Amino acid sequence: MSLPVVVAVTYLGFMLVTAALADEGLPLFAAWGLILLTLVHVCLGAFTGRWWVLALPVAAIALFLLFGAPNEPERAEVDLWLALAFRLPLLLAATLLGFILSRLVQRARTRSSSSELIGAGQGSGARSG
Repeated sequence: MSLPVVVAVTYLGFMLVTAALADEGLPLFAAWGLILLTLVHVCLGAFTGRWWVLALPVAAIALFLLFGAPNEPERAEVDLWLALAFRLPLLLAATLLGFILSRLVQRARTRSSSSELIGAGQGSGARSG
């Protein structure tokens, strides 16, 4: 199984556990929770490096649909999936940022390896002449 697929499956498992914890009362959408979710989504985009990764935050909303409203009635202002849907633009932007960063790193590696090959070819030609 390739790394992007493993990362995608791990992400969906993480979001399923996150939904279960939020259902039990974890303040997921507090400031620290949003920072954690944002960092997870940047890493998701960076480690997969594939365009289809942008569909995964939308798929996470489907996982949150399984849990519906929180168990505690005093917190039942908004269903969990709806709370995540409100944060979807932020999570998509974080995933896209990670994807773009992985592409930039990949491009920089390609350029540096091709410049090393060009430099090695020029250096060997000068020695033999």
